[in-house]
Amino acid sequence: VIDSQKDLLGIVTQSSVLDGIDPRELQGVISVLERQVEILQSEKTELWKKLVQQQKDNLQSVEKRGRLISDIALRIRSSLDLTTILQNTVDEILPLLDVDRVIIYHFQENGTGYVIVEAVGDVSFSLLDFVVKDDCFTKKWLQSPHLWQTKAINNVSTASVSVCHREFLETFNIKANLMIPIIVNDSLWGLLIAHDCTKPHYWQTEEIEFLEQLAVQLAIGIQQATLLKQIQ
Repeated sequence: VIDSQKDLLGIVTQSSVLDGIDPRELQGVISVLERQVEILQSEKTELWKKLVQQQKDNLQSVEKRGRLISDIALRIRSSLDLTTILQNTVDEILPLLDVDRVIIYHFQENGTGYVIVEAVGDVSFSLLDFVVKDDCFTKKWLQSPHLWQTKAINNVSTASVSVCHREFLETFNIKANLMIPIIVNDSLWGLLIAHDCTKPHYWQTEEIEFLEQLAVQLAIGIQQATLLKQIQ
């Protein structure tokens, strides 16, 4: 150690540093550090467990969705009861997506439509048999085949949509909206729709693709039922 004039004042050695430390204080510092290490290790272990469980849940969800798609396809090929197939479909989608409402909406020739089947988490969310006419959205969709695409809205209150469309969605307590077209014989037959009515829902790619695949299977069933009706 030197002063401002670069004169030697003394020498600091490891032993002299240790002589200046109170052993009780040193032990206290060591104990604190050990506790911090234990806490960090515990947090790391918990985080790892959560990640493993999350991955396991994701894999189980993928398996369930794949199984449902296969089941629906099999039912369509072996059953002529279209209404039951549609109802079973929405019933099974509801818990898989953890949403408040799943509906199948059927368009009519006059541009209106109605909810043909539904599954709801609470009866207060029911729209069954409800006739809907959305002047600011439905008409444009029906007249423009290039618009027949999946529409996903994570948060209605902040989404980039027209004022009238937002008001329409809010009328039915829709906080998040996932809408899949059901196309039969190159016509827009209806929509497969999932709603969250209590909170936003950030739709995952897997969820969207799942409903799109189901919509294709439903379109096949609807086409079969239509052909059978024409034959009869």
